[in-house]
Amino acid sequence: MKPSANIACQPKENHEYKSRHSNDFCIIQLPNDGKLIWHVISQVPQDTEISFNVKEHHTYKEDSLRFIDIKEGSVTPYFPYRNLYIADVKNATGHFVVRVEAYEE
Repeated sequence: MKPSANIACQPKENHEYKSRHSNDFCIIQLPNDGKLIWHVISQVPQDTEISFNVKEHHTYKEDSLRFIDIKEGSVTPYFPYRNLYIADVKNATGHFVVRVEAYEE
């Protein structure tokens, strides 16, 4: 099995932090093969169109938007980001997991 980052996500925003749906995670441990592929794993049958953004948390400045409109099977460039989180979730009614891994063409 390929190295991956697995992120537990909530369908609703965290009340303390606007737009946040997960804890922080990083992707620097993934092989830098140039691209990443994103998978959305949900146990709720109707949650087939989940999409979200990925932001990078900064302590003393506004968080940075790193990936936009990610959904099942999205492929993005690889960057060695730390302190990422799932944000701005759409079309989720239950908890879900995001798995991101190096993409091989």
